[in-house]
Amino acid sequence: MALLDVKDLSFSFPHADFIWEHLNFSLEPASVTLLAGPNGSGKSTLLSHMVYKLAPHGQRTGQIIFRSKDLDTWDGKDLIQSIAYVGPNPDRQMVSESVWLELAFAPENLGMDPYTMRLRIADVCNFFGIEDWFWQKTSELSGGQKQILNLASALVLQPDLLILDEADAHLDPLMREQFWDTVKRLNEVLGLTVLLCSHNWSKVLPLISQVLYLEDKSIESFTSASAFASYLLENGSPLARALPAPSQASFILGTGSEKSFSEGLPLTFAQIRPLLDRFKTFQPESAIVDKDSPTKARMNRPNSKNSNINGPKNKALLQIKDLSFRYQKDRPLVLNRLNLTLDEGAFFFLLGSNGSGKSTLLKCILGALKFRGKILYKGKASKDTIRLAYLPQNAYLLFKEDTVLEEFTSRGLEEDRALSGLAALGLYDLKDLHPLDLSGGQAQSLALRLLILGEPDLLLLDEPSNNLSPQGRDNLARELGAYRKAGGTIFAVSHDLDFCAENATHVGLLFQGEISGVFSPQDFFSQNYFYTTDASRLAAYLDLEPDQTVTNADLMKKLEEAGHEKSQK
Repeated sequence: MALLDVKDLSFSFPHADFIWEHLNFSLEPASVTLLAGPNGSGKSTLLSHMVYKLAPHGQRTGQIIFRSKDLDTWDGKDLIQSIAYVGPNPDRQMVSESVWLELAFAPENLGMDPYTMRLRIADVCNFFGIEDWFWQKTSELSGGQKQILNLASALVLQPDLLILDEADAHLDPLMREQFWDTVKRLNEVLGLTVLLCSHNWSKVLPLISQVLYLEDKSIESFTSASAFASYLLENGSPLARALPAPSQASFILGTGSEKSFSEGLPLTFAQIRPLLDRFKTFQPESAIVDKDSPTKARMNRPNSKNSNINGPKNKALLQIKDLSFRYQKDRPLVLNRLNLTLDEGAFFFLLGSNGSGKSTLLKCILGALKFRGKILYKGKASKDTIRLAYLPQNAYLLFKEDTVLEEFTSRGLEEDRALSGLAALGLYDLKDLHPLDLSGGQAQSLALRLLILGEPDLLLLDEPSNNLSPQGRDNLARELGAYRKAGGTIFAVSHDLDFCAENATHVGLLFQGEISGVFSPQDFFSQNYFYTTDASRLAAYLDLEPDQTVTNADLMKKLEEAGHEKSQK
């Protein structure tokens, strides 16, 4: 018997067309289901209808049956304990000032006895390895740490169904891998049923037992992640670019059809390794890097060891000198004598683990935190010397008006131009919608466009590609490219290695409070073993030119060229 049944479900916001209509699907016990689809298809809205008091205002028809009982008839306390939810914005779920209070908040308010509550909190803390955070203030946690805490807090209640809506968006690559390993353990060992939405598919798809594909107001079910991957690739869907590099590579090599893969399309490096070994046997010599060649030698010579970022105009826009910061006197330094020079017109991407201080550095540049050291803006100490704009992790914080259209017109834009801007973002039909009802990807796109309207000299971006589908990432890249072409400068912090490799002019890694050198994306990713892209790993395994193969597009081009050369022989 299914744990959850959705029957003939339809929904529309007030005075708007249906987002989706007549949806039907089931979740089996102990299954892991991916809800996929482009930005704006209604994924988050659908998930919200399964969570107590989270569904937006609007018109809904149909039924959601949970454990053989209509969801609308469930007692609130019982439903909160049975269906747990972790959303894309960790701050919106945080309600307490300290970690231990956050863990205790839900069970205490539900009337759990103190002894059971203490045991469950201890159990969860040990499972997640967060004992060191127990007495820490939640305001001092990074976005990724907050998300881990949100998951731990949800599991204190021991739910039957766990709903994850872009819950990995704020996690660094290592923590993201650990996060999904944890979800896998919860599913396999405890039999927890998981329904998730994520655009980071590389770690997700190998866990999936079912895919629900939401597009054009309807839903299609796939019984395996491999079947879903094949469908996207064979139909040339834009979402195919979100697939793991092994899936894309196998398809490019001409082996991605059903005839060639009786066990399904490869989703992991381990699954594609036999194919790569066969590829090596016919790989043309022109594609292989001689270990003694100048190209190979160039990989071991970083193009920059300092923290100077050259732009097209060679004029320093931002200079950070010996910047140090700590949250409390008795706490370790988060930033330690950090130095950076950023020229006009550059696109600098700062990477680093959760809690390393990336967002803290942005807040120092904004003047929101007091620090030791100097920050100069065009050579002057006053940040009023330049126009600064800041996109926070939670884009919804920037919205002030009651409708999407009013967000434009309230900033002085004529209605005709505002409507044209909304059309370009694909939001024209949502012009009368409240901004808080937008999907995460839609909110991110709208917030960025509003910031660029102010024509800032320096754009500070905190996780700009979070919640974005491949189409959304493309739109973001175009927006930022046009902004830089007009003379703008970008300083972004993120965990999105692929977006960095595709768009940045310079990359740095924050470690021990300092920036460990500044490099080109090619030099940075080709030299790293862990902090690199899947495309770079595959290229290194195949002995392709690593410093020229750091994006999926680079890799697919190399494989296509090799396949073409083979066919000519």
